[in-house]
Amino acid sequence: MSSSISTVKTKGKSMLRDVIDDINKVYESGIRMKTYLLLKKLARWLLVVLTTIGGFVGSSWKFVAFIFSFVTVFMLTMQAYCDVYGCDKNPITLSLFASS
Repeated sequence: MSSSISTVKTKGKSMLRDVIDDINKVYESGIRMKTYLLLKKLARWLLVVLTTIGGFVGSSWKFVAFIFSFVTVFMLTMQAYCDVYGCDKNPITLSLFASS
């Protein structure tokens, strides 16, 4: 009595399977479901990419963090310098608004 209903394998698709496939097509063709499926694919792709990068960076994450922080500090310093002293050698002016 452990398995009162035995599993039956069929070669063709049953009518019930056809109806279920049709319902799934209609459900998955909606804009909300398409958006959800796209985000799910992007999340899987991102997980694979981050896992791969983690394999390469695994033991040297401190070095990567140091380089990243160094680049960040350098970029902030350059931005502060350009704000104070101006980095544009040739300022762009529109001829319509330039006074002559």
